[in-house]
Amino acid sequence: MDDFLEHVQATLVKLGTVTARKMFGGLGLYCDTIFFALIADDILYLKVDDTNRADYEDLGYEGFQPFPDKPSRMNYYELPPQVLQDPRAAVRWAKKSVEIARKNPRKKKASKQATGKRISKPSLTKPNPRKTPASPKLPSASPSPKIGQLRNIGPKSAKSLSAAGIQTRADLERLGSVGAYLTVLESGEPATLNLLYALEGALLDEPLTELPEPLKERLRAAAGR
Repeated sequence: MDDFLEHVQATLVKLGTVTARKMFGGLGLYCDTIFFALIADDILYLKVDDTNRADYEDLGYEGFQPFPDKPSRMNYYELPPQVLQDPRAAVRWAKKSVEIARKNPRKKKASKQATGKRISKPSLTKPNPRKTPASPKLPSASPSPKIGQLRNIGPKSAKSLSAAGIQTRADLERLGSVGAYLTVLESGEPATLNLLYALEGALLDEPLTELPEPLKERLRAAAGR
């Protein structure tokens, strides 16, 4: 995987600073602080939405499938190999995914304006297993968002997380979704499996309802639930 990662980084050098962080079974890729792609089994998957999904489907490519024997797919599509072989084309496709990832927090902010809540744009970085040493933080122009400002984290969950010492996105990144969930349990605060899923969704910047069941199964296994 290291050789493939180096190849991807070299191909996308004109995109910006592309870094990688370990996720369950693969890597998450970031352009500066924007989480825009996955690598699994030496395949690059870019984030998609309705604006670029057809680019992939017209060439016969589908969304990332965490488990081959289960139908659930995520909104990350395999970058066609012929595109990856052309650095200019690869950068064009990757730029679309970066912009899709970048604009998602803005959509969330707009949907919350009626409630008077102020939503900060999160700095997207990796989820880590609880006991994995923390990686150096990527530079950010703004403070780490508070835990209650993240996707999927409601007031009750934010209260439980804060009581357990998890008060910002940086705290969540340091522990990872499983580590944060176990920390809440150990603190005596209420913690359902939905909290575990919500934390993983917050790190991936994905709605809780869109997490595939195979990923949920892996999270439960990692948490011993």
